[in-house]
Amino acid sequence: MKDNDQKETISHITIKLKKDLYPLNAIQKSANAFKHLANIKIKNGKEYFIVSLIKVAPEVRKLIKNEFCNYVLVSINHEKFKNINSASK
Repeated sequence: MKDNDQKETISHITIKLKKDLYPLNAIQKSANAFKHLANIKIKNGKEYFIVSLIKVAPEVRKLIKNEFCNYVLVSINHEKFKNINSASK
């Protein structure tokens, strides 16, 4: 994820997440966790999932893009950890 892959305006933030790196279920889980802070739409592009954060709560506008991406990464790692633990039992 690069800065030039993200567009930000006052009330609308767009994040492009490469499909071969970011599973849709992790993005959806993150969208559900952040739904109280913005209207979140996920579009299925050719190579990217395009996440639109619309009507972002003013108090989180400066942080939400990075925090959303962090949550996606944590969700991916959580799933991997859960799968490892399931396999070892």
